[in-house]
Amino acid sequence: MQRSWQKTATALFAHRQTTIYRIRKISELIGMDVTETSTMAQLWFALQIHEAMEVGGSVPLDTRPQA
Repeated sequence: MQRSWQKTATALFAHRQTTIYRIRKISELIGMDVTETSTMAQLWFALQIHEAMEVGGSVPLDTRPQA
């Protein structure tokens, strides 16, 4: 899997350092090392499943009860 922070930044219309910061922040928040190929695969599969479930009906990302 090819990972280029510069290409990602360009695609997001963001500065390279901003992209790196955001990726690191996501890594901290989910408690996974996103530089690992296996982690990227897990996240990709999770996103694919989420999107497939949305096709069948509305599925909220946050299923916790609202306070």
